[in-house]
Amino acid sequence: MATYRFQFNRSFGFSAARRLTPYLRELGISTLYASPILAARPGSPHGYDVVDLRRVNPELGGEKKFEQLAARLRRCGMGLLLDIVPNHMAARAENVWWWDVLKRGERSRFARFFDIDWRAQGGKVVLPVLGDELREVLAGGELRVERAGGELCLRYFDHRFPLAPGSARKLSGRRRLTPNQLEELLEGQAYRLTHWRTGMQQINYRRFFDISDLVGLRVEDPVVFAAVHERLLQLIREGQVSGLRVDHVDGLYDPHEYLRRLRRAAGGGATVVVEKILAADEGLRPEWRVEGTTGYDFLNALNRLFVDARGLRRLEGFWRRFAGSDKRLGEVTRAAKRQVVEQLFAGELESLAQELEGLAARDGRAGGLPRDTLRRALAEVTSALGVYRTYRRGRRIDAADKRRLETALRQAKLRPAERAFMRRVLLARREAACRAWVRRWQQFTGPAMAKGFEDTACYRETSLLSLNEVGSDAQRRVSLLGVEAFHGFNRERGRAWPQTLNTTSTHDTKRSEDVRARLNVLSELAAEWTQRVARWSRWNRGKKTAAGGRQVPDKAEESLLYQTLAGAWPLEEREVPRFGERVAGYLVKAAREAKVNSRWADPRAEHESALAAFVQAILKASASNKFLQDFLRFQPQVAYWGAVNSLAQVVLKAAAPGVPDFYQGTELWDFSLVDPDNRRPVDYPRRERLLKELGREKVSPRLAQRLWERWRDGRVKLYVTWRALRLRREHAQLFLQGDYVPLRAEGRWKRQVCAFARRHPWASSRRLCSGSSTGSPLRSDRRQWVVAAAPRLVSRLSGGGEALLGKVWGGTALRLPRGAPERWENVLTGERLTAKGCLRACELFAHLPVALLAGS
Repeated sequence: MATYRFQFNRSFGFSAARRLTPYLRELGISTLYASPILAARPGSPHGYDVVDLRRVNPELGGEKKFEQLAARLRRCGMGLLLDIVPNHMAARAENVWWWDVLKRGERSRFARFFDIDWRAQGGKVVLPVLGDELREVLAGGELRVERAGGELCLRYFDHRFPLAPGSARKLSGRRRLTPNQLEELLEGQAYRLTHWRTGMQQINYRRFFDISDLVGLRVEDPVVFAAVHERLLQLIREGQVSGLRVDHVDGLYDPHEYLRRLRRAAGGGATVVVEKILAADEGLRPEWRVEGTTGYDFLNALNRLFVDARGLRRLEGFWRRFAGSDKRLGEVTRAAKRQVVEQLFAGELESLAQELEGLAARDGRAGGLPRDTLRRALAEVTSALGVYRTYRRGRRIDAADKRRLETALRQAKLRPAERAFMRRVLLARREAACRAWVRRWQQFTGPAMAKGFEDTACYRETSLLSLNEVGSDAQRRVSLLGVEAFHGFNRERGRAWPQTLNTTSTHDTKRSEDVRARLNVLSELAAEWTQRVARWSRWNRGKKTAAGGRQVPDKAEESLLYQTLAGAWPLEEREVPRFGERVAGYLVKAAREAKVNSRWADPRAEHESALAAFVQAILKASASNKFLQDFLRFQPQVAYWGAVNSLAQVVLKAAAPGVPDFYQGTELWDFSLVDPDNRRPVDYPRRERLLKELGREKVSPRLAQRLWERWRDGRVKLYVTWRALRLRREHAQLFLQGDYVPLRAEGRWKRQVCAFARRHPWASSRRLCSGSSTGSPLRSDRRQWVVAAAPRLVSRLSGGGEALLGKVWGGTALRLPRGAPERWENVLTGERLTAKGCLRACELFAHLPVALLAGS
């Protein structure tokens, strides 16, 4: 079993996916993993801004084309894992539920659908959409009455707002109103239009993160749950959808109850995975009725395997000196969370603080703590929480949640009275009002972590960008690095969540798997890298320009830029000009995310223009550009060792406990950056052609070595992916249920190998390899084995050169456990190996720097 993610949009719809289904099947994919398919905002590039949960998106092809895609998948024996969005909808005119709420207010039959605080703001929905204060907007004639869809409404640029039922009669056919008349008309509506900046302080509905045009749904209400999931459940009953991926599960009021209800409604035959971002020392809730997560936990465990601990410490120390910062990533994260809580989520913070003030007034020991004090205390505790959220439901407090709350209370900068009160509220057992407040707060902490860590801190502390990823370890603990940590993670995963997803790239990752694989090499070359960065910075000083009284880019931005160039530099010369444009756009986005020199809410054009100019200047080919010449001498070794890391990731992901997940296009080298860069069109005709060509080749050592020698064309990654997934498909039971057995390496280069066996004593007797291209099948019996072996931290194997195969490994070997077979076949090369107690690395890696063996 393996999944392949498609990002649907108006340029890539159901017909395109249907045409590619045979290609995916041949590649070894068992399940198409689809981005949201229900009707979204017109022109949506991703589908998460849903406007109608009752129909399939017509921009993707509509109901008929979707049915044709589902039918093709069934004929190919493939499933469909569908991304669903139960947490929010688009707050737009196309959303008829939202339109009715704005039209009728709390009297609307859909008022219960959305998470709106009707007690606040005079019972009106605050809409922060205006570019200026209301009076200025009215005076400028920017707001007008028009007829659309058969009814009168208000128009403000591309926004439309309904009029309350009685308003149309008051207009008496008039369309052109004076500013005073428009203001009077607005007074009678169920909403209040405000300036986008000041309105953030008053907003009274729950948003998706800080996005004001995505409004939270109340799926904890059974009526709302039924309406939200009606069409999705119908697709499951009709056999068109085989599984669901639940987006942003932490945004829900009660994830446990939601998942219980979803499982009961969907039936036991449907797969359910959740987009749950786990902290490095956090496990998925065992009581949740799901198959697992979307795989960020695996991504980070695997990525850390390729980071050299000593090199990381050197990079961190250099970065602090280079950037002039004495703060580590954990400290940066705390400060960033505090900033976004107080700025991006000011309305939510104020609402929670107001309720907290009421709790304090009824608490005899609180001493009447004022709201300002409580707001600050709440921001402190939220910023100190080390996970995305806790899961308090009733009186009982989970031991892990209690420990994390106690830690947050201890680390928060609070006075004794504040800490004591916050502790009584967060850990309350009997007080129903406190428990209700905690459940609301739990919905708030996830967005605070996501925006504070992922979308702020990860762009500020830039010592090693490969570790700045969704769900990565904010504390940078060395104990999480290395082979033993990876084995421990996999053993637990195989025991508890054998059908969870294992991903390495997604639509939300900060950079692709191949970019991270390259960046990890910098931890091996830390001494050389830091020397070069210092030198490049001196050479490029004259290419900086001043903006806002400071030189652009600053040192943190400069560090991020050099790493981005090293990680994403194209393999083909013809891509370099376009690459400069991509990097400039990425650097502007990174600056806004960091919220130091620019930000989304207040873009600083002068700074952003200076960033783009700097990128253009340092990438300009000329005899005087010493930086570019030196960079181009250095980057090829990063690309080469990064390719080794990438192949290692493929083999380990394909064989590890869980279901390997592939993001669109990553079966070849993919050097994408964060969205929207990772949503660029994929060249599927090329991939189809290359796979057909590989299918006509005879698997042999010569083929494997030829592919590796020509690694730059990407065919070797496609080949390893195809061969590994073919083995998985033929032995699904072994990979889903088999034991995980770490293999111990011995010899000089033992630290440079990660290997494990998958063993299933009860698998039915089948040929481990079949087909003319794989060589003769091995004799099978009731005990089946697979060994995955991959190199790590191997840049020093040959003194920094590119010799990696065969005898360079010397006497390094893998010790096999008792009962392991003696006869093996390398499914990547077709070689037969005989092993009595150990497998020699020089034989495993004789023709390809990774190995996947089948034995019986």
